[in-house]
Amino acid sequence: MSTIPSLKTLPIIGSIGELNFKDCLFKQLNEKSNELGDSYRFKIFNKDIVVIGNYDLYKEVIVKKRNTFLKGSTLNEIKHINKGRASILDADGKQWQDLRGELVHFFTPKVLENLYTITNRRLEKDLPLLGKNSLVDDVEVLMGKIALAITSEFFIEHDFKIQKEEITNSKAECDSFYYFQKFLIAELTKRMNYGPMWKYLPTLSNFRFSKFIKEGKQFVRQKVEEGTTSYTLITHLKDQGLDTEAIIGQIYGLVGASFESTAVSLTWALYFLAQNEELQDELYKELSLLDLTNSDSIIKNQLLENHVAETLRLRPAFPILFREAVEDEELTNGDINFKVKKGTIVFSLLGKILNNQQIWGDDHNQFNPHRFNNLSSEQRKAYIPYSTGTRTCLGREMASIEVKLILAHILRSYRVKAACDLSKVKPKQKFVFSSDREISLEFIRR
Repeated sequence: MSTIPSLKTLPIIGSIGELNFKDCLFKQLNEKSNELGDSYRFKIFNKDIVVIGNYDLYKEVIVKKRNTFLKGSTLNEIKHINKGRASILDADGKQWQDLRGELVHFFTPKVLENLYTITNRRLEKDLPLLGKNSLVDDVEVLMGKIALAITSEFFIEHDFKIQKEEITNSKAECDSFYYFQKFLIAELTKRMNYGPMWKYLPTLSNFRFSKFIKEGKQFVRQKVEEGTTSYTLITHLKDQGLDTEAIIGQIYGLVGASFESTAVSLTWALYFLAQNEELQDELYKELSLLDLTNSDSIIKNQLLENHVAETLRLRPAFPILFREAVEDEELTNGDINFKVKKGTIVFSLLGKILNNQQIWGDDHNQFNPHRFNNLSSEQRKAYIPYSTGTRTCLGREMASIEVKLILAHILRSYRVKAACDLSKVKPKQKFVFSSDREISLEFIRR
């Protein structure tokens, strides 16, 4: 197993000089795996890091040995916000199984039918705000607001407002629930990236953090205490016997993760289509034959499924999964066995599995939705944008429904064109796999 050596002049800092913290972490780790192989080691200060980038190792760490490789300190900040209470995002072991059991029956086909209704109603209300022709300065922000409007109504029956000025001005004043969620995610990302001591520094954002958390929790608490008129996540968790604080903790994490991942998936899908007029026209012609009120026909449309699948292959919302070994363990990579010591952080490169040239071919970096018409058995196994096995994302069906319906409504009504130099846009790992700059697109009514 290859090792990136520590700096000879200052070995105490490990291999940290090999990383550029202003650049995309996934991109750098992926490039190193192309050079060193699917698995390699390095150190950051006194912390051992193991990087894995093939399916078998990924499954061994994330699924088979999940009780050894825990989310651990990488997500402790979520638990800190919830005053020690675990949520589905940071829990492990039996605690994770119990929390998953509380949530799994909310994401059933019957309950998700309500999501169809909410999504169609919101899009009928919000998409006309684009008018005949709109230049959207930051598509990810707009997609985030549309996704949050749907998610917050589905989860807590919040009537999220989007104003016309927000369409072309990403910095325009907006619904306070969006501010709460974006600020929370931005601060969580800092705390996970910069370490556990960051929250104790006297920064302005740290002072604001406590205030925002308190106000955001009070907002959700009021929804929980008032109850909802339709069957929502609040209703479901109350039926499971959870108390108010436990419900707040679950909702806070789920809302943030779900709307952020949906927003970046939609943004990247539109980014790829804006660069390929032929593919966009082909998808439009297919969608124009469908009845938008028949959500099931849209969800099951193969061409739309292929476009979303290819977007997730090239831009998975979470290209790296972080785990920490809680005891000494041994992993197997082909004929090679290697030991992982207790306390080692494992970077599992999901994005590498989804875009490995040996699996996906010489055009692995190209956006080609038609590849999904004829996948090999190896490609089917490697296509795991929502992870695999018992660790498959709980909200994958919800995410798929939202992305497909929103994309279908947009493309049925608008042609999408680049309004900035898209060749300069690069992916960058933030909380989710976002971009290194704003993506501006023009929406022209058909």
